[in-house]
Amino acid sequence: MDADPSSPFSLSNLTGNTDTTVYLTPSEEDTVHVNDTKYAKHPGLVYDNPRIQKIHEVISKQVEEMMLLSEQVEVWIILTIPQIEDGDNFGVQVQEKVLDQILIADKSATIFRSAALDHHLDHARICSKLCKYPNVKDYARALEEHDKRQIYIARERLREIRNEYAILVDVIQKNISKIRVPKANHGGDYSS
Repeated sequence: MDADPSSPFSLSNLTGNTDTTVYLTPSEEDTVHVNDTKYAKHPGLVYDNPRIQKIHEVISKQVEEMMLLSEQVEVWIILTIPQIEDGDNFGVQVQEKVLDQILIADKSATIFRSAALDHHLDHARICSKLCKYPNVKDYARALEEHDKRQIYIARERLREIRNEYAILVDVIQKNISKIRVPKANHGGDYSS
């Protein structure tokens, strides 16, 4: 994965991307007035890491695509499930197993989708402490480490997405004949 050092997922340039500076309180024109009461938009400002934002955009796009594709395959398989009858249900059981695997991939995608939210909540907690205690260097270090950790987690998420695709393709390819035609056509014409 480190073939391209300009990639936001590259581990080659982990340090120096997080701006831990707490910027001054906004000026008078940056305040909000409601019923003659002034509110500061933000008492201190810490910018987010644009690299992390790019990572979340890439993962979000991949997850949405995976969810869309798995939904399309799921609908296709459901539409090929034959009428329920006695006997020769092995093909239908295969279809159900493939549908179970699609459900697993979809659940994984849902979890991956919430990663950005979790990151922003954790980032906000650290930043609020950093704004409140700007002289405590451990909060600045915690923010840097948090951003580094996000890159490692994102790389793992991409591997997991790749693995989900590989498993789905493998299961579908190995069972494609039973998915397309789940029941053997043994009926035929019994005329003598």
